[in-house]
Amino acid sequence: MEDPGRVYAAGWLSPRVGAAGEPIGAPFWMVTGALRIRCPDARKEAAISRVRRLGPLFFPAFWTLRLSYYDDLTRRYALADPSLLSFQEPFEGPLLDGVRDPAPLSEMARLAWLAHVDRAADVTGVEASFEVERVAYAVVPFFQEGDRLVDGILGVAVPRVLMAQVDWNPRP
Repeated sequence: MEDPGRVYAAGWLSPRVGAAGEPIGAPFWMVTGALRIRCPDARKEAAISRVRRLGPLFFPAFWTLRLSYYDDLTRRYALADPSLLSFQEPFEGPLLDGVRDPAPLSEMARLAWLAHVDRAADVTGVEASFEVERVAYAVVPFFQEGDRLVDGILGVAVPRVLMAQVDWNPRP
């Protein structure tokens, strides 16, 4: 990381989806902020202003082979009911190592927002920037269910291979 001495707030999300077993913690960068859009076309700007706003964006802070799965999780968390995203005391269990540099989060957030807006309104010719308000480390609980993992917030199942770093037989 470019600035390993920087400290970020950390929080463990409370599981909302019932699952058996010990949670496996997956660290995400939780980013809040505001998208700023400049659009020369008034009709396009009006269509963009009606697009549902996103909540906090969650980007994986760990290495994975298939980040495309997490693009979907990022959007799902951002569209989730905010009451699902509450924090608790740290839970026991394996925790993936967080290795991703947070420097590109502003650009990642800008692109995530633009992709979201583009589903409902054409963003061709639109200039956009994302102003980061807060970056925090959020640990999302996942639970093993057969050969897949289920996130404890929304119940989304992903292949277990995505989190190959986890010790699947943690010591008591």
